[in-house]
Amino acid sequence: MLQRLAIAAALLLIAIPGHGQNGDQPAEVTALFDDISDIDHLRVLNPLELTAAQIGKILPAIQKSQKAYTAAVQDAAVAPIKAIASEIRSTRARVVAGATIPRDFDDKVKKLQSEFVARRSTEENTTLRKLSAEIRAILTPEQIAAAVKIARKDGSREGTDAQFFNYYVMSTFIVYPRIVPLLQDVQKAKGVAAATGSVQRLAGR
Repeated sequence: MLQRLAIAAALLLIAIPGHGQNGDQPAEVTALFDDISDIDHLRVLNPLELTAAQIGKILPAIQKSQKAYTAAVQDAAVAPIKAIASEIRSTRARVVAGATIPRDFDDKVKKLQSEFVARRSTEENTTLRKLSAEIRAILTPEQIAAAVKIARKDGSREGTDAQFFNYYVMSTFIVYPRIVPLLQDVQKAKGVAAATGSVQRLAGR
């Protein structure tokens, strides 16, 4: 479910003179690239035809999942590194003075990295299972089927409908960093459309 416009936008971003050198980029340009990413993401979001009420239930579920995941990952990263804080500082001081990096220090840091990656993977799977179950309960059978169909499109994976639904949830609601403001905009647009339709129906009586 790799979006084509997002890839094109990333290439354009790289091509902008000076980008990646000092990080300077007009806020307007950043916003435009965000808009391109949103447009591309709507390619897989709009086919579900979510109602404003459904989005109102999905948003808190996503925000709760994001908060729990972030807290767990931060704990996994911070606690172990704090435990060897004094060793890190003393090793840096010795290496700055010209000493060779101790083998046992290297091994210790690599072990911490491996443990963090494993813990992060566990937290990602836990977050996915919980959020997937919550979103499944909000969607209709037809919307679930549409999500599975979209996830199966590239044909590069094999699996059950449940696995493909989880993949859709991960790609659409977890991985995309702008999903919350995007859903909020969609919800607002649907609310305006519903209100306009009500006014038109009343006027037509």
